[in-house]
Amino acid sequence: MGEASGLDDLDALDRAVDGFGERLALVADRWTAPTPCDDWDVRWLCAHVVGGNRFAVLILGGASADDAMAQVMTMRHIGERPADDLRAGAVEMRAAFAAPGARRRKVSHLVGELAGEHFLRMRIYDVLLHTWDLAKALGADDHLDDDVVRRVLADVDGGPIGADPGGAEKAAAPGLSDQDRLLLLTGRDPAWAPPP
Repeated sequence: MGEASGLDDLDALDRAVDGFGERLALVADRWTAPTPCDDWDVRWLCAHVVGGNRFAVLILGGASADDAMAQVMTMRHIGERPADDLRAGAVEMRAAFAAPGARRRKVSHLVGELAGEHFLRMRIYDVLLHTWDLAKALGADDHLDDDVVRRVLADVDGGPIGADPGGAEKAAAPGLSDQDRLLLLTGRDPAWAPPP
């Protein structure tokens, strides 16, 4: 697949992770705050992203999806230094995606066998959208990186990463920003706010 806005996928991954890290630094004692993800509080959301990075390293290293998931589910993903947990996993994940041939090889994934390149775009998608989820949960700045939004939106519109079927009609409304279109296409409500 080509790149949107001239943004390389590894650069997009870096930007997505950096954006998540900026919001993660704001959590303080709000680990149990609700998020736009049903049944997930802030701690579960952050553990999902950090765990997803670790899962990526394992399957890119040749582990089966089942074995990688079993390992990830036994790990504690958020410790005393959450920013360090995120950074360490993200550095390993980036190196695994940047390894020679990694994006051309097939990897085992829970949804089936995928090309590494497709899996990389899935990680960008996941981290970017959960950055918005975390920002909304914390009442922080929820504006996402415009270039990464356009990159992910191209994947959602183009089909490699599926859109939420219920969001397509809402996302077709005129005058929406790229970010709002992406949120709607992925089943999110741009106006979401924590319950009072």
